[in-house]
Amino acid sequence: MNRTLKILWLLFVCGMAVFIYNHHAFESNILKLLPKYQSEQTNLVVSEVTERINKQVVVMAEAATGFDLRPVVEAKAQAWRQGGLFDQVMDRVDWNQWADRFKLLDPYKHQLLSIEDRASWQAGDEEAVIVRAKERLFGLGGFDAQQFLNDPLFAFERYLQQWQSLNVFQLNSSDGSLSSVKGDKQHHFVFLTLNDSAFSPEYQQQVAAAVLDLNQSASPEVTWSAFGAVLYAEHAFQQAKGEISTVGLGSLIGILLLFLLVFRSVKPLVVSISSMALGMVVALAVTQWAFGEVHLFALLFGATMTGVSIDYCFHYLTKAQNNRELSGLKVIQGIRGALLIGFLSSSLVYLGFIVTGYGVLSQVTVFSVVGLCSVLIQVLLFFPDWLAPKTSRAPRSGLQLWARIWTVNPLAGVLQRSGVMPTLWLFLGLFTYWVYQPNDDVRALQSLSPSLKAQEQHIRTTLNWSNDSAYLLLMDEDLDQLLMKEQQAVTKLREVQSDLVGISDLIPSKDQQKKNHSALEDLFNSQLTETYFSELGAQPPSLSGWRHGLLDLLKDGSLGELLDARFMGHLGGQWSIMVPMSQAGVEMSWDEGTVIQQAHDTSQLFQQFRIKSTQVLLISVALLCLLLAWLKYGWSRTFRLISVPALSGLFSLVMTQCLGYHVSLFSILALLLVFGMGIDYVVFLKESKEPDKTMVALMLSATTTVLAFGLLMLSQVAVIQSFGFTVGLGILMVLLMAPSVIEKEE
Repeated sequence: MNRTLKILWLLFVCGMAVFIYNHHAFESNILKLLPKYQSEQTNLVVSEVTERINKQVVVMAEAATGFDLRPVVEAKAQAWRQGGLFDQVMDRVDWNQWADRFKLLDPYKHQLLSIEDRASWQAGDEEAVIVRAKERLFGLGGFDAQQFLNDPLFAFERYLQQWQSLNVFQLNSSDGSLSSVKGDKQHHFVFLTLNDSAFSPEYQQQVAAAVLDLNQSASPEVTWSAFGAVLYAEHAFQQAKGEISTVGLGSLIGILLLFLLVFRSVKPLVVSISSMALGMVVALAVTQWAFGEVHLFALLFGATMTGVSIDYCFHYLTKAQNNRELSGLKVIQGIRGALLIGFLSSSLVYLGFIVTGYGVLSQVTVFSVVGLCSVLIQVLLFFPDWLAPKTSRAPRSGLQLWARIWTVNPLAGVLQRSGVMPTLWLFLGLFTYWVYQPNDDVRALQSLSPSLKAQEQHIRTTLNWSNDSAYLLLMDEDLDQLLMKEQQAVTKLREVQSDLVGISDLIPSKDQQKKNHSALEDLFNSQLTETYFSELGAQPPSLSGWRHGLLDLLKDGSLGELLDARFMGHLGGQWSIMVPMSQAGVEMSWDEGTVIQQAHDTSQLFQQFRIKSTQVLLISVALLCLLLAWLKYGWSRTFRLISVPALSGLFSLVMTQCLGYHVSLFSILALLLVFGMGIDYVVFLKESKEPDKTMVALMLSATTTVLAFGLLMLSQVAVIQSFGFTVGLGILMVLLMAPSVIEKEE
C-alpha cells in the first residue's frame, strides 16, 4: 500500500511538472494586485480605461533652441515605425486625417452648436452670435468664399474649435510637428501606442531597450526623456525577479549551511531541498490551474515557503538523529501526530483568508497550503526509506546544550506563572489600540524608479500636463440616454469647472440636436440675421433639415482616438463615458453615475479588505481554539498554546508600527504567518516527550524562517519590507515564548 502511494505521488508530481512547463503564466501587472469595485460593470470600464492609458508612452526630445531637432526626432520616429514594436507612432499632426473626420460632421452642421452659442440662444441673446460672426469676418484670420457660403455665421467653425479642448495639453503644431519652446530649450514629442500588453515581460524589455537607451545612441546635443506604464512595469518586473532570487537564494544558502553544520552530511540536504523544490512545483502548478496565472507578488511571498516547509524535514531529521536505533517508520510514527496537527492548524488559518475575496491573497493561500501539504506528504512517504536513522550522525553536544538552556529561558518561566498571560494580553491589547495606525495607501505596493519618475515629472512640467485624478463614470444601455445624462452632469460641473467640455457638447443627444437645429432656424429667420446678410450683400443660405445618424459616428468608431480618453464605447452591454472632475466636483452629490478616484478608491478597498482580513484572522483563531480545546487539550492548555503565537504576532505588529514600518493589509497577512507557523512550534513542543531535543528542530526551523522573511526587508517595496520585519520578529518571539507550554511534570 505504501509503495502504491509513493508511485501515485511521484506520477502526480511529474504530471504537475509537465503542466507547469507547458502552461506557466506569470503576471507582473501591478493593477492585478488591486482590489475590485463591487460592480462588475464598473470594473469592466475601469479596466478598459487603464488598459488604454497603459498602452501609451510619451517620449520627449530636448535641445537648445539653435539646434535643428526636428530631423533627429523624425528619424527616430521612422525607425520606431519600421521596428514594429508600436501600433502607432505620432510625431506630427496629420491635418488630412483631422479634415476627413470633420467632414463626417459637416452634414450635421445645422444641428451642432458651440457651448457659447447655445448659451447665448438659451439666454435670448441672439445678437451675441452675430457679433461673434462679425468679429471672425472682419478679424485678422483668413477664410475663403466657399467657407463663408457653407458657414456664414461661422457657428460650425466655433463648434469645431471645441474639439481642441479634449487635449490635456497645448502644443505648437502649426508646422505639423508636436513641439514647444520654453526659455532657451525646444522640445519635440512623440506619442507611442503599444501593440501588446504593457505587462508582458518579453515585450517590456523590448520597449525599454528601444526607448530608454536613446541618450546613449542619439546625438549628444539631444536629451531624451520618456514615461509610460510599460517602463514602470519593466522596472518592477526586474526588481521583483531580483528580490525573488535574493529571498530564494538567501534561504537556500542558509539552509545549506545549517544542514552541513548540524547534520554533517550532504544526503539530508539533497533530500530535503528536493522535497521543497517538488513541493513548490506542485504548489505553482495548482495555483496556476486554479487562477489561470500566478502574480509575481504572490510568487515573491510564496518563495518564503522554503523557510516554512523545511520545518517538517527538520523534525524528522532531529528525531532520527537522536534515535538512531529506531527504524525510519518508527520515527515517522512518533512525530506524525504533531506534524498533522501542526499542518492542519496552519492550513485552517491560511484557508480563512480565501473568504476575503482578494485575489492575490487567495493565490498566496493556495500556494502556501498546497506547498506545505506536498512537502509534508513527501516527508511522510519517503524520508523513512531515504534517510534511515541508522545512517544519521550523532547530534552535536553544543547544539543540544543550547537547546536545553533555551527551554528554560527566563521569559518562558515567567509566562508559566499564573495570571501572567492574561496580564500580557491586557497590556499588549491596550498598547496596540493606542499605537495602531494602519496606512492603506495603494502606492506602497510599488517602488517607482527615481529616474523614471524624474523623467515623467519633467515631461509633465514641460507640457503643463496635470493627471486627472477623478472621473464621473456614466453608463446606460441606450447611447442617446447616456448623452443626456452626461449633458446634465457637465452642466452641473460647469459651476466649478467653467472650461469643461463634454462628449455631449461635441456629439449631442437627439433631443439636444433638435434644439440646436431649432435655435439656428430661429436665428436664420431673425431680423438680426437678415440685417447681417443685407450689410454683406449676400443672401441667407437655406438651412438643411434635421438628419438622423450623428450618433452612429460614436457607435461605429468613426471619430477614432479623438474621443478615446472619454468615450469607453460599448462594454458589457452598456455604453459608458468618463467625465474628468476637479476635487470640487467630487464633493458634489451625484444621483447618476459613479465617482471614480482610482488611487483613493483602491486605498479604501484595501482598508475594507484589511478590516475583513482581521475579522477572518480573529475568527480563525477562535475556531482553532475551540477545536483544540474540544478535541485534545482542554481550555487552560489551549489558551496557553494559542497565546504564544498570538501574543508574539501582536508584539511584532506593535514594534512594526513603533519603528515606522508600513502597516497595512499585508501586516495582517504577516500576523497570519506568525500565527500559522507559531502554532506548529507550540504543538510540536507540546506533543514531544523530549522537549529539549524537539527544541533543536524548532531552533533550526526558526533560523531558516527568520532568514527567509528577514531577507524581504531588503525589498524596495514598503509593504514587503514591513511584511518581512513583522514575520521575522514574530517568529523570534514565538521561539522565545514557546517553552512556556512545557508543563513542569513533563
